[in-house]
Amino acid sequence: MIFNDIPTINQHGDLWLYNIMLGKNGEIYFIDWEHSGCYFLFYDLFWWMQNEALYSDNFSYLEIYIMGKYDFHFKEIFGALSYNFNEKLRKDYVYIFILELLHKRILNNTEVIKNTANVLYSKLFLKIEQMKC
Repeated sequence: MIFNDIPTINQHGDLWLYNIMLGKNGEIYFIDWEHSGCYFLFYDLFWWMQNEALYSDNFSYLEIYIMGKYDFHFKEIFGALSYNFNEKLRKDYVYIFILELLHKRILNNTEVIKNTANVLYSKLFLKIEQMKC
């Protein structure tokens, strides 16, 4: 099963532009850690991509990923933990991310949040299906 081939690691859990700050000293700071926890290896990367897609209508990060232009980086990340990134499973990795997000952040939420998530992630699934590998 594909889930057995993906390690989990501690991550921020809500990585996007407004949770990254540049200090006066040039240091980079990550803020807003309430969603931090153990997630599949690629969670924070896909969180960034889906956040841009759904809230800024910028699907370019996901499209570039699906086309394979980030493969080198994903191979490096997976390889650092002695795992293999399979290019044929690019879309599957995104779907796994979405399922993990829904399980950990949406299912125990209010009906309004669940309904909103249903609309947003249905749109995202359809958009990803239309993307060319």
